[in-house]
Amino acid sequence: MNEFEKIFDEYLSGQGMTTTMQQRLITRAFFSSGDSITAENLYDMVHQDAPNIGIATVWRTMRLLQRAGLAEEQYFAADGVRYEKRTPRIHGRLICAKCGRPIEFETAQVMPQLRTIAQKNRFDIEGFDVSVFGVCASCRNGSHNRGNVN
Repeated sequence: MNEFEKIFDEYLSGQGMTTTMQQRLITRAFFSSGDSITAENLYDMVHQDAPNIGIATVWRTMRLLQRAGLAEEQYFAADGVRYEKRTPRIHGRLICAKCGRPIEFETAQVMPQLRTIAQKNRFDIEGFDVSVFGVCASCRNGSHNRGNVN
């Protein structure tokens, strides 16, 4: 059992619930996936190995992972809700306006400027989300179609 599964189990236990095998499979698939994933893509991953898992179970499990502090929803115009692992690492996203693909980047270089702006405006930063919209190289060059993007 990995660290994320332990945290999830502890959260569910604190809510008077136990972890089901379906939830465990969804959790493992989520944490082995890339930077972000849709519920539908996650369903496709787990349904191959466990055909008894329905899309509603994936949605419910993702809501529980959010409440446990292990996942967060991000909304993208191109494909709606995507889920990202919640980590202490601070990052931003470059989001393609055509295909909706998010490309993560570290925000360490941006943070000093944000602190300076906040200080000038007498503002205490509690958190931030950096999303930059544009067109990715693949869409600009026409080298992929939206159906192949995760």
